[in-house]
Amino acid sequence: MEGDAAAIGGAKLSKKQVVLGGLYAIPGEDKYGLAKVIYVSKYFRDVILIRLYKEAYASLDDMGQESPTQDADSVLYYTGGGASKAGSWRYLGGQPVSEKERALTKRIVGGGVWIEDNHIGPASDADMSNLKQMSVHAYKLVEKAVSRLDVKSRG
Repeated sequence: MEGDAAAIGGAKLSKKQVVLGGLYAIPGEDKYGLAKVIYVSKYFRDVILIRLYKEAYASLDDMGQESPTQDADSVLYYTGGGASKAGSWRYLGGQPVSEKERALTKRIVGGGVWIEDNHIGPASDADMSNLKQMSVHAYKLVEKAVSRLDVKSRG
């Protein structure tokens, strides 16, 4: 990779860009996970929310032109965009973020309920019981989660 941009998946992206709706191949020891960026915060510095799909791939070639469905089994991780910026997460393309996926950003931050970058109000006792706290994980922990995924069998 040279200069400010890297040619990835046929598209030129700034190394500093994290793309909303972007699909990324995330390395994990001897396999790759597929993740979709469903939230890029403008309020919380360098915070993104990804959906890490629960099947890994033995190689980038095995991923082919994977396009996950809305109902695909996944785990949510708040993380920073550092891996994408450093180039260790490979951009594969993108798809729109659905309203259902936007709703997944509802969480507790500092005692308040937030959806995306919007503070909805103080969290009730029910909110505190039912919603997850926003906990931002280092991208290396996300890569470690990929290493624990089962490899998708080729069909």
